[in-house]
Amino acid sequence: MLELCAQHAYMIAVLPVIAFAIVLFTGRRTPGNGALLPILTMGVSFLWSVGCLAYMLTGGEPIRLGFLWAVAGDTFWLSYTVDAASTAMLVMVSLVALLVIIYSQGYMHGDPGYSLFFAYLSLFSASMLGLVLASNLILLFICWELVGLMSYLLIGFWFHKPEAARACTKAFMTTRIGDAGITVAIGLLFLATRSLDLETIFQKVAAGEVSQQMLFVISLGLFAGAVGKSAQFPLHVWLPDAMEGPTPVSALIHAATMVAAGVWMVYRMSPVISATAGQGPYDATVWIAGIGGFTALFSATIAIAQDDIKRVLAYSTISQLGYMMLGLGVGAWFAGFFHLLTHAFFKALLFLGSGAVIIACHHEQDMKKMGGLAHHMPVTFWTFVIGTLALAGAGIPGLLGLSGFHSKEMILAAAWMQARPLAVMALCGAFLTPFYMTRCVCLTFFGKTRDRHLAEHITKVPLNMTVPLVILSVFAVSAGWIAKPLDAWLQRGYGFQSVVQVEELAAAHGEELEAAHHAAELTVAWIAFGCVALGIGLGLALWGRGPERTAAMVRKSAALRALRTLLARKYYIDEFYGLLVHGAIHFMIWVAVFDLHVLDRVFVRGWGWLVLQLKSIAGWVDRVIVDKILVHAGPCAVFLLGAVLQMLQTGSVHFYLLVTAIGGVAFIGISLFPEDVPQVMGFTIVAAVVVAAAGATLTRVGKKAPR
Repeated sequence: MLELCAQHAYMIAVLPVIAFAIVLFTGRRTPGNGALLPILTMGVSFLWSVGCLAYMLTGGEPIRLGFLWAVAGDTFWLSYTVDAASTAMLVMVSLVALLVIIYSQGYMHGDPGYSLFFAYLSLFSASMLGLVLASNLILLFICWELVGLMSYLLIGFWFHKPEAARACTKAFMTTRIGDAGITVAIGLLFLATRSLDLETIFQKVAAGEVSQQMLFVISLGLFAGAVGKSAQFPLHVWLPDAMEGPTPVSALIHAATMVAAGVWMVYRMSPVISATAGQGPYDATVWIAGIGGFTALFSATIAIAQDDIKRVLAYSTISQLGYMMLGLGVGAWFAGFFHLLTHAFFKALLFLGSGAVIIACHHEQDMKKMGGLAHHMPVTFWTFVIGTLALAGAGIPGLLGLSGFHSKEMILAAAWMQARPLAVMALCGAFLTPFYMTRCVCLTFFGKTRDRHLAEHITKVPLNMTVPLVILSVFAVSAGWIAKPLDAWLQRGYGFQSVVQVEELAAAHGEELEAAHHAAELTVAWIAFGCVALGIGLGLALWGRGPERTAAMVRKSAALRALRTLLARKYYIDEFYGLLVHGAIHFMIWVAVFDLHVLDRVFVRGWGWLVLQLKSIAGWVDRVIVDKILVHAGPCAVFLLGAVLQMLQTGSVHFYLLVTAIGGVAFIGISLFPEDVPQVMGFTIVAAVVVAAAGATLTRVGKKAPR
């Protein structure tokens, strides 16, 4: 039974697609006004994913199956793989998607596009599930682009709002920049390996059939796609603006679909990317780790000064994605992947918790107007605190910790051993994360409600919104406890070539490497513990009694005001990109003007006018010179000669004798006076003309005389 589930794992993605098609065409006529069918199909997909996971846990071998796509010289398949990594990811994505869809019933209640929203959520989830299953670059790219399309539709779901319309366009166009890189990488992979199947590609890369220069370019192209999808610097600007969509969309994007797609793709393509490690200037992992580490710290600083509760969480997501990329870049492939799994649970919890707060506050998102909500919504408060602690990486080294503690600790330890400067940046981010999240909790839940209207009209959150929070909080607490068994299991059940050969490392370096690794883990764990404690303590000191004192302190200091403005304006990167865009637009306007008035009028139209003038001149030459002079000159000469000769044909014998006599006289004159030949000839010609004229006259008179 379990093997049958694994063999037909494609149904995990197909079922939500069926739900999307039915709800799209039937709308509110389906049960639950369009919500019940997506919930049922996603529930079945979750159970099916659990069955595939159980198959792998019971010792099942990875399964690779597919469908014929096309035959064009080569044979192309749409293939999928069920292995340890994909099944763990399937369970996470389907579970989070299921809870988000259930939660959306309460959040979207009364919305005019209620049924359409659930249809979009189904296809969005199906796209990510298909991406996880894909073991072929064709299917991977199809699902990759489908994830981007659905994020565009869901971010701009409230398209009547100008902010939402701009946000979805910004997200779509920004991610397209990264997609150009992955498109080039796929093309180069096919040229280098003559295959689109991942297993075949990995085997040829391992055999050294692809040059290091080519692998470097391919790896950077793949990472460029991940930079766009997973919102890494400098393409991070779309993700905070994506908060204009409904909060369930934000939860799904940040936890299990859009941003997770980039990290998952880098992890899945790790045999290609890791082949560049240690290759000097052709080492792509250096770029991945560097950009990831910088993004983790850079985004954490911006989150400090954000007042919109969803934007704080958005920059938190960007920072955590930077940690994942840092882990993948320094070779801690499992640590990066495991942080992706744990992050999905506590980030979905935080976003859904913020959605509950927004609904209770009548869609108000400004934390400066909130406060005192812990008494009105205790379930949301406690689950939000759990998510905050999990995100901050709270835990006691060697004893117990929340999910984020275990996954982040492994990343920090690997970075400490491989790239100490990046580890220091990541530890600074580990301090800032609890700092800004403590500020978020204090402004939202502590003290008194600072807006009188909100204080008087706080509404109760329905049960279908609080139950998913409780379930996610359980995973936010306990998901990190399976780190070591999951690591060992992935090493045994990974469907493709293993990236990090733990056994080989242990054999090569013995117990010394293992001892150094454990020492680094312990050292970094205690440093991270101190950072978390310091961040929480400083956050409580500044905002625990309300924001008024801290705001007054900031107003008194010009340096703090300038720093807060810089962080609130996100280092003016959006403005800089806006200038670039406007500059590009103005440049294209000038190009259009140059094209219209210079190229068109001078070169295109001018050349056409010149050709027309040349055509007119050529026509005149043809009519006057060629036709009238060159062509007609010969017939005219013949006609004139014939007319003269006709004058000599009088028919009179006397005339002919006279002409003969003139010719004889001319001959005698030339003979007698050879020195005066011109005069003799002139006299002869005059005499001939006179005779010819006389002959013609006589001829006409003779014709007119009566007979």
